[in-house]
Amino acid sequence: MVILVIKTILDTEIIHLLGIFIALILVSFLLGMKIFHIFHNLLKIPYIQEYILTLTIADLSLAACLII
Repeated sequence: MVILVIKTILDTEIIHLLGIFIALILVSFLLGMKIFHIFHNLLKIPYIQEYILTLTIADLSLAACLII
């Protein structure tokens, strides 16, 4: 009985932490997209550079999320 309770607590805690991690990734991605739109409006750069900029911002946002 005690083992079952501990297992349930661990399972729910892991699911909770996984949910927080997924939420942080989504927030960082949306923040990266917002920054991308600001850069896009300011610079009006060509399509290839926009694609590279989006990838770079998404990587930086993900790295910041992982550091936090």
